[in-house]
Amino acid sequence: MQKEEQFMGVTALDASSALVIIDLQLRRRGVTQVVLAGLTTSIGVESTARAAYEHGYQITLAADAMADLDVAAHRNSTERIFPPSARPAPPPTS
Repeated sequence: MQKEEQFMGVTALDASSALVIIDLQLRRRGVTQVVLAGLTTSIGVESTARAAYEHGYQITLAADAMADLDVAAHRNSTERIFPPSARPAPPPTS
Protein backbone atom coordinates (compact mmCIF):
# COMPACT_ATOMS: atom_id res chain seq x y z
CA MET A 1 0.00 0.00 0.00
CA GLN A 2 1.36 3.39 -0.95
CA LYS A 3 1.45 6.27 1.52
CA GLU A 4 -1.47 8.12 -0.08
CA GLU A 5 -3.68 5.02 -0.07
CA GLN A 6 -6.05 4.48 2.82
CA PHE A 7 -7.49 1.28 4.17
CA MET A 8 -10.97 1.06 5.63
CA GLY A 9 -11.98 -2.48 6.43
CA VAL A 10 -15.62 -3.44 6.70
CA THR A 11 -16.65 -6.61 8.43
CA ALA A 12 -20.33 -7.29 7.97
CA LEU A 13 -22.62 -9.95 6.63
CA ASP A 14 -24.05 -7.37 4.25
CA ALA A 15 -21.20 -5.05 3.33
CA SER A 16 -23.45 -3.18 0.90
CA SER A 17 -25.33 -1.80 3.91
CA ALA A 18 -22.03 -0.91 5.53
CA LEU A 19 -21.05 0.99 2.36
CA VAL A 20 -24.08 3.22 2.80
CA ILE A 21 -22.88 4.01 6.32
CA ILE A 22 -19.26 4.74 5.35
CA ASP A 23 -20.07 6.50 2.07
CA LEU A 24 -19.94 9.95 3.69
CA GLN A 25 -16.56 9.19 5.29
CA LEU A 26 -15.18 8.01 1.96
CA ARG A 27 -16.44 11.09 0.12
CA ARG A 28 -15.01 13.43 2.77
CA ARG A 29 -11.61 11.83 2.13
CA GLY A 30 -11.99 12.22 -1.62
CA VAL A 31 -12.13 8.47 -2.23
CA THR A 32 -13.34 7.61 -5.72
CA GLN A 33 -12.17 4.00 -5.95
CA VAL A 34 -12.78 0.98 -3.73
CA VAL A 35 -10.94 -2.35 -3.76
CA LEU A 36 -13.13 -5.31 -2.89
CA ALA A 37 -12.28 -8.73 -1.52
CA GLY A 38 -14.13 -11.26 0.56
CA LEU A 39 -16.37 -14.25 0.84
CA THR A 40 -18.74 -15.26 -0.74
CA THR A 41 -18.09 -13.84 -4.23
CA SER A 42 -21.60 -14.42 -5.56
CA ILE A 43 -23.29 -12.93 -2.50
CA GLY A 44 -21.19 -10.63 -0.30
CA VAL A 45 -18.68 -9.30 -2.83
CA GLU A 46 -21.26 -9.04 -5.59
CA SER A 47 -23.78 -7.10 -3.48
CA THR A 48 -21.04 -4.76 -2.24
CA ALA A 49 -19.82 -4.20 -5.80
CA ARG A 50 -23.34 -3.32 -6.89
CA ALA A 51 -23.74 -0.85 -4.01
CA ALA A 52 -20.35 0.73 -4.73
CA TYR A 53 -21.23 1.05 -8.42
CA GLU A 54 -24.59 2.65 -7.54
CA HIS A 55 -22.74 5.15 -5.33
CA GLY A 56 -20.46 6.06 -8.24
CA TYR A 57 -17.20 4.45 -7.08
CA GLN A 58 -14.66 2.91 -9.42
CA ILE A 59 -14.38 -0.73 -8.38
CA THR A 60 -11.25 -2.86 -8.36
CA LEU A 61 -11.51 -6.52 -7.47
CA ALA A 62 -8.80 -8.28 -5.50
CA ALA A 63 -9.58 -11.51 -7.34
CA ASP A 64 -6.96 -13.51 -5.43
CA ALA A 65 -8.75 -12.56 -2.21
CA MET A 66 -12.22 -13.70 -3.28
CA ALA A 67 -13.78 -17.14 -3.09
CA ASP A 68 -17.12 -18.90 -3.13
CA LEU A 69 -18.32 -22.29 -1.94
CA ASP A 70 -19.83 -22.79 -5.39
CA VAL A 71 -17.15 -22.64 -8.11
CA ALA A 72 -19.76 -22.07 -10.83
CA ALA A 73 -21.26 -19.13 -8.90
CA HIS A 74 -17.80 -17.61 -8.40
CA ARG A 75 -17.03 -17.98 -12.09
CA ASN A 76 -20.39 -16.45 -13.06
CA SER A 77 -19.71 -13.42 -10.84
CA THR A 78 -16.15 -12.88 -12.07
CA GLU A 79 -16.82 -13.55 -15.76
CA ARG A 80 -20.35 -12.24 -16.31
CA ILE A 81 -21.53 -10.00 -13.48
CA PHE A 82 -18.43 -7.93 -12.61
CA PRO A 83 -16.92 -7.01 -16.01
CA PRO A 84 -19.37 -4.19 -16.87
CA SER A 85 -18.80 -2.38 -13.57
CA ALA A 86 -15.50 -3.56 -12.07
CA ARG A 87 -11.98 -4.40 -13.12
CA PRO A 88 -9.53 -6.93 -11.68
CA ALA A 89 -6.60 -5.59 -9.71
CA PRO A 90 -3.29 -5.67 -11.57
CA PRO A 91 -0.86 -8.38 -10.45
CA PRO A 92 1.52 -7.32 -7.70
CA THR A 93 4.94 -6.10 -8.77
CA SER A 94 8.04 -7.35 -7.03
